[in-house]
Amino acid sequence: MSTAHTAFNVTDLYTGRSFTYVPGDGPSLAALFPEATDSTTYALETVTDALDAGYLPDTDTLAFLTLVITPEDGTDVCGGVL
Repeated sequence: MSTAHTAFNVTDLYTGRSFTYVPGDGPSLAALFPEATDSTTYALETVTDALDAGYLPDTDTLAFLTLVITPEDGTDVCGGVL
């Protein structure tokens, strides 16, 4: 699902950490989680690639990472947001 959003609120349900991610601007999500294992780093890179390409990541990946990603404008977009 292509998005028209320029920023996303990312919340890590495990740590409670929350931040704004702007696709294509700044570090990848993997860089923001230096404690991540190899498989988690790969999943974070997949999420970054999807957001940078204008798509919301799949819900299985978000569930694995315990992440909630919502568009900054508050629009409820189904299909990729938990």
